[in-house]
Amino acid sequence: MPYKVMLTTSVEETLRKASAEQRAAFSRKRAQLESNPEGAGTYSDKDGMWHGAMGDAGVLRYSIYKAVVKVNVWTVQFV
Repeated sequence: MPYKVMLTTSVEETLRKASAEQRAAFSRKRAQLESNPEGAGTYSDKDGMWHGAMGDAGVLRYSIYKAVVKVNVWTVQFV
């Protein structure tokens, strides 16, 4: 069953301002989050969040909710 990826308002705003290349990198990462969020990043004990690289485009920070099959993306940063 695919995960439902939820975006915060700030992530949606960042994506609206992003270039087409950056949005494409995010779309590829989002597809990974929908099918295998644990394989799409690395868990950090320091902040209790997952961190996933989007190639050279940037990184995102997310949490996984297995009980409801949901992934919340909290931040996205493009370089």
